[in-house]
Amino acid sequence: MSAFIAGVRGGFAAPEEAVETLEARAVLDGLAARYAVRNVTDADIADLRVIVGEMEARLAEGDLLGISEGNARLHSRLLQIANNKTVARLIERLQAQHIRSQFRLILVPGRPPAVASARSRSDHGTGVAWIMK
Repeated sequence: MSAFIAGVRGGFAAPEEAVETLEARAVLDGLAARYAVRNVTDADIADLRVIVGEMEARLAEGDLLGISEGNARLHSRLLQIANNKTVARLIERLQAQHIRSQFRLILVPGRPPAVASARSRSDHGTGVAWIMK
């Protein structure tokens, strides 16, 4: 757990602040996903499938930074589909802190690519599948 906190801490004043920020971001991402379900088109679904496919390819290559970049693209695309300006604005306020923690977390020593992204892949795959229904 201490490696996790060290990886998440980034530019935060305290580990608790990092965790609180990530939890707030998770709630906002969930709300954005609900709006995306309402607005998603066939073209959007195709875009999401391409992004997820690219993320899976980066995983197979062990490209942790590529996975992280794909994650950022996926979340950005979902926000576009959601078309909720308030959620987008709130996420933007958290974005700088989130990016720092995201890059550091995926690079925490002892986290092989499969472990580092297995939960992320599962969470994103489930979320994207839910939006595409």
